[in-house]
Amino acid sequence: MIKSAGKINAIERMENVVLISFDSLRSDYVTQLNPAEAPNFCLMRDEGAFFSNTIVHVPCTIPSHASMLSGLYPARTGVRDMHHKVPPEVPTMFTLLKGRGFHTLGSSPTPMLTASRAGYKGIDEHVPFRYRCLRKSIIGSEGKRLFAFLQYWATHTPYETRLPGIKPVDVALNVLGANRELENIRFVRRIGDFLWLARIKRIRTMLKEGDRRIVSALKQGYKRAIAKADRFLGGVLRILEEADLAEKTLIVVTGDHGDSFNEHGEIDRASDGRYEHGQFLYDNVLRVPLIFFCPGRRFSRTYDTQIQQIDIAPTLLEALGIEHNGTMDGSSLWSNSIIGATPPKETFAFSEVVRESLNVELRCVRSRSHKLLRDYKSNTCELYDLRVDPEEKNDLYPTDQCAEKTILLDRLQAFSESRSIDKASYTDAEQQRIETTLRNLGYID
Repeated sequence: MIKSAGKINAIERMENVVLISFDSLRSDYVTQLNPAEAPNFCLMRDEGAFFSNTIVHVPCTIPSHASMLSGLYPARTGVRDMHHKVPPEVPTMFTLLKGRGFHTLGSSPTPMLTASRAGYKGIDEHVPFRYRCLRKSIIGSEGKRLFAFLQYWATHTPYETRLPGIKPVDVALNVLGANRELENIRFVRRIGDFLWLARIKRIRTMLKEGDRRIVSALKQGYKRAIAKADRFLGGVLRILEEADLAEKTLIVVTGDHGDSFNEHGEIDRASDGRYEHGQFLYDNVLRVPLIFFCPGRRFSRTYDTQIQQIDIAPTLLEALGIEHNGTMDGSSLWSNSIIGATPPKETFAFSEVVRESLNVELRCVRSRSHKLLRDYKSNTCELYDLRVDPEEKNDLYPTDQCAEKTILLDRLQAFSESRSIDKASYTDAEQQRIETTLRNLGYID
C-alpha cells in the first residue's frame, strides 16, 4: 500500500497528465508494433517508460476503470460488475486533483464513465469525443494544471473486421459497418448500434460454427483498429503542442483490459456467446501495455516485470508532486522505475470476475512464474507455468505439487477474503437507463 506520494524535486515533477485508456488493448500487440504501422505508439513505447506486463484486476470496462482511477482493488471500490458505480466516499484521480486546483477533464464516446452512470465525481468538464472539442477544452484549460482522462473505444469488438464469405448478410455488414467510426455512435444512435450489434453477433455465429477464416479476419481488423488509434494519439500530441503543454505533460497510454480471439475456446464456454472479455481470466484479457511518455524527456526504459493496474494512480500522484493522505493498494513507479531506471519489485497480481449478472465468480493470482485460477462456482482450479507455457494451454493443477502451487493457493485465499465496501445503489430509473445502455452496447441481452 502507499500512504502518500513522496516529495520530488521540481525538475522531476510533471505539471499535467493526459491518461488515455484504449478499450481492449493487448500488450502483446503493442510490443510487436513497428513504426510503419503505428508511428505514435512506437514513439511513446520506445522513448517512454514501457511496462509490458501490466495486469488488470477485472477484464471489463466499468470495474477496470474504477481500479485504474482509484488505485484500489475491486473489493475496496465496490465496483465489480458493469452496472455498479463508484461510491461517493471512494477517492479517484478526479476528486483528488480537483481538490488541488486541477482542471479535470473526462472524455468518452459512451456514457458509461459519466457521474450518472459510473458514479465519478470531480469532473469539471465532460468533453464530447471529437478532435475539435478536445482541442478547445485542452487549450482552454491554460492557467490551471490539467488532468485529462480519455477513453478510446474503437479498439473494442468488432474492430475494423471485414467478415469473410459471400453470404448476403456478410456482404451487407462489410459495406455498411466495416469502416463505421465507433466514436460517432451517439450521432447515429439507432442505426449505428444496430450495425455494431449485428456485426458482433455475426462474428460470434461464425466462431460458433467453426469458420476458421473469422479468427484471421478478427486479428487483421484489430490491427487496423490499432492503426486508427495511433492516428488519435497523433492528434492528442498535436493538441498539446498547439497549447504549448507538450513538454509539461505526462501522457499515459494503457488499456482497460485485453481481448480474446478464442484462444481458449471461449465461444463455447461463455455466457450467451460473449467470449471477447469479461468472463475469463486468461492473459489475453489481463495483460495490457502501460506507457509513460513526455515529449520533453527521453526515458527509453522497457520493463517486463509484473506490475498491477492499481499502480497507475499512485504513480500519477507522485509524478505530479501531490501527496495523498489516504491509502492505495498500488505502489508508485515514478521515482524508482521511471526516473531512476530501476526495475519494479516483483509482486503478486490479483484479478477477478465476480459478476452477479452472469452468475460468474472467478479469481486468479499471478506470480512471476506461475498463475493459479479458481472457479468458485464449480470449485475447480487451473495452474499454469508461465515460463514454459505463456499461452496457458497445459493445466498443471491436477498433477503438479510444486511449492508455488501452495503459495498461490494461500495468497488467493487471503485475497478472496478481502473486505468489500458496500456498492453504491441506483434508483429504479437510473438502473433502467443503465440496463438500456448496456443492452445497446451488447453487454447484456
